[in-house]
Amino acid sequence: MKRSKIIPGRMAAAAVLALAMLAALLAAVMGDGGRALAAYPGSNGKIVFMHNDTQRDIYVANADGSGVVQLTNDVNSDYDPAWSPDGTKIAYAHETTKTQTQGGTFDIYVMDADGSNVTRVTTDDITNESRPTWSPDGSKIAFEKWTANGEEIYTMNADGSGIVQLTNNSVDDSHPAWSPDGSKIAFVSYRYSNYEIYVMNADGSSQTRLTNDAGWDDWPDWSPDGKKIVFATNRSNSNFEIYSMNADGSSQTRLTNDSAYDSLPRYSPDGSKIIFSSNRGSDYDIYVMNTDGSNVQQVIGLSGSDDEPDWQPGPLRYYFTWYDNTGGDAWLLMANPASAQVNRSFSISIAWGQCTAGGGSYTVGPGKVHFQQCQQAQANGPVKVAADPGEQTVVSQRSLWPQGGYSLEEIPGTEEGRLSDHFYWSWYDQQSPGMKNWVLVANPSQTETVTAEVSFKNRADGQTKTKTYDILPGGRWYATFPGMMGGPVEVKAYKQGGSWANQADHRDVIASQRVLSNGDTAFNEVPGIPAEELSADYVWTWYDNTSAGARDWVLLANPPDASDPIYYEIFIAGQKVCDDASCNNDGGTWSAGAIAAGESVTPTFDKQGGPVEVIAYIDAQHLFPTDKAIASLRTLWGPSFEEVPGYPFVSLASDYHWTWYDQQTPGMTNWVLVANHPSALNSLHYEIWIGGRKVCEDSACPDAAPGTWSSGTLAKGEIVTPTFPGKIEGPVEVRTFSDAQHTTPANAIASQRVLYHGYFNEVVGTDLD
Repeated sequence: MKRSKIIPGRMAAAAVLALAMLAALLAAVMGDGGRALAAYPGSNGKIVFMHNDTQRDIYVANADGSGVVQLTNDVNSDYDPAWSPDGTKIAYAHETTKTQTQGGTFDIYVMDADGSNVTRVTTDDITNESRPTWSPDGSKIAFEKWTANGEEIYTMNADGSGIVQLTNNSVDDSHPAWSPDGSKIAFVSYRYSNYEIYVMNADGSSQTRLTNDAGWDDWPDWSPDGKKIVFATNRSNSNFEIYSMNADGSSQTRLTNDSAYDSLPRYSPDGSKIIFSSNRGSDYDIYVMNTDGSNVQQVIGLSGSDDEPDWQPGPLRYYFTWYDNTGGDAWLLMANPASAQVNRSFSISIAWGQCTAGGGSYTVGPGKVHFQQCQQAQANGPVKVAADPGEQTVVSQRSLWPQGGYSLEEIPGTEEGRLSDHFYWSWYDQQSPGMKNWVLVANPSQTETVTAEVSFKNRADGQTKTKTYDILPGGRWYATFPGMMGGPVEVKAYKQGGSWANQADHRDVIASQRVLSNGDTAFNEVPGIPAEELSADYVWTWYDNTSAGARDWVLLANPPDASDPIYYEIFIAGQKVCDDASCNNDGGTWSAGAIAAGESVTPTFDKQGGPVEVIAYIDAQHLFPTDKAIASLRTLWGPSFEEVPGYPFVSLASDYHWTWYDQQTPGMTNWVLVANHPSALNSLHYEIWIGGRKVCEDSACPDAAPGTWSSGTLAKGEIVTPTFPGKIEGPVEVRTFSDAQHTTPANAIASQRVLYHGYFNEVVGTDLD
């Protein structure tokens, strides 16, 4: 790859306008773009709840209802428990007795997860403070407080200082719920003589009504990706039922339908479940259901009432299908971003066994990385890396193949919230000379066997080839089809004995595709694209089909279950390109043919530049995008083979992370690529951080002086490919902004490219938000 300072796009003004209009159309047609590449706070840990037999106290239990432990034991009432984002503390309301003859008022208290270190954080002896909810970073608590006007919503620092009133009305404002990104608070208000769900900015501004119904709407809670709000309402019956809606109030959908009262719903940390309280039995008990309302199960049913459940964020979990330090060398990299305020602990298990003697726990400070190679020689999977709950971390696996070889491959860990029951790849090849190809599927469940189906359309005979296998808990399987080539590739997973046709039978798995080529000396792995993340518009940083030894293909496929053919456009450096040498490549008259369901195309172009973009449509006039295309970029570089899935345009971010940077090891060259989209509204300014320090791409500037360093500007369609000779450190971070003062984040495209003794690897940045 050639070192390039700034490479301007050459898009004509008319094309720029067309893409800007397209971006608006995409937003209107695609909505939220399917499952976002969102950060989840962790897996599903313990359940905290209020239990009332003769007095109200706080209890915890395991996620399945076992292991019940009482945390508080006081003649005064304790209620409204809420886990802190890191799962280490519980805020709750406690009745404080003033005298032997006078009843108490309620204040907010905080205790450790085991009930120890109880601390009072509000100290108003006159009014009640209750309903605490933590900000996502754990620094603040929102709560409701009784005033002369009724209930109002306040925020304070987690230690009780800095109290700020957010609402001020002559009616009740109550039950605050902080959004996962910390920018908004949902709440309940009695304005207009009815309880409705509202939302406001975290500073109390822009208070907006979301529901407008004759019933009583209450107890809102956000989904971990911030796209949904679940709540309880009696709008359909005299009893309360659970509903969900989009975060803007649209698509209000009923989830429960029972003669009992269903209320106090909360999403699970991994976004897969909703926990709630119901009196379906003789008293109130705690139930769990899927987010669509299916599979309702009781998890806690003590003698007396069980109410007000909240789910502890468990460890952050990252998965890989496989680990192999027998045929090659493999390391697991665990990075704590420089912006973190605390150390993070990590642990590794392979096929739920130990990676190192004693199991291993690794503490990583802010802006630091830990490399771990398992002590035992093994080729096994799945791999699970667990980190303390809280803000996201960065986890990847680096492999050198074979042992003593130079084929470097790095893939990010798949976050637990991005596991899926349905994956795609654009292509499969075990027909080209020297190519070996496996589709790997691993079962993350510790209790349930799943059935996996791997299928693709074979190009030679047009027939769909399918293999099916039952994978035991914690087990894995790989499917291979000798002598075949084609695409797209599809993985479906469901419970053993179940059916793909039954949505309730679907089960999440981990999936990737591994390739050996060039006489087994070159290794590549590419994670599957979850069906929920398919898009109409994909981007990459760079395309190179002109450098010596380089060949690039853009792969685009239409899923087998698609209802329509798709049509497509490909842009390189802002210019529409053509896969037919005889066509007029002026960007104004060219149109690609249709791709039928289950078919794919693999065009290649004599081009070098970036960024790269593929846009897919359901019509030949290129007016209506589809959200069901599969896209990747395949590269042959010298002796190596590499594939990079497309990054959905709707998921572009302003902050990307990688675990490591190396331009010190002999034979290693490393570039950080940052691109501004051709249809962007503004120029971009960028920063690159390595090992917690801002770095400079000019050897003459002070690399260790972040206060004096300033990056250049990226105009629309421009890209930079800086490299930092002699540097070996991590983690790596790219931040992009719309202003020269670097205060307003703006979305960009970013990846990291490496050449190691002629072998090529590319890793797309991880967005932690």
